[in-house]
Amino acid sequence: MAEKEKFLLFLQDYPEYYSIVKSKIFVSIIEFITDAPKSITEIYGKYSKIDRKDLDEMLKTLEALKLITSVRSTENLLWKTTAKGKELMTQFRKFREYITVI
Repeated sequence: MAEKEKFLLFLQDYPEYYSIVKSKIFVSIIEFITDAPKSITEIYGKYSKIDRKDLDEMLKTLEALKLITSVRSTENLLWKTTAKGKELMTQFRKFREYITVI
């Protein structure tokens, strides 16, 4: 099965993720956090042009969809990608590669 079909089937199983993958900023946030857990300071720094209240709402949305989660470290709160978030990013990256080749 081609990557396109796999991705579309994934979105059929999780239709709530469709609006997330359509948004460049949501995808960017998940990708940034997927690389390694990030503190809120790192997230605010990376997305400094976005109002913090808006960014907090985006993080809450991603957390509500169980794509990211927050964990308390000894020093601060870290945001990390959940297994479902990693699966979404894996599927999305393969799909993006597929459409880039075409």
